[in-house]
Amino acid sequence: MSANATGRLAGKRVLITGTGGGQGEAAQRLFAREGATVVGCDLKPGSAEATA
Repeated sequence: MSANATGRLAGKRVLITGTGGGQGEAAQRLFAREGATVVGCDLKPGSAEATA
């Protein structure tokens, strides 16, 4: 995985569950780095906001 963002997802919107940690958090960071607008959620209160 490259550290350089290409913006290939600019203008796209994604919904990712489990963004409070693990794979969901990693996915949200990758999608955001590529330019997508990310909407994330998690079952643990406050965890999605903490990783936003």
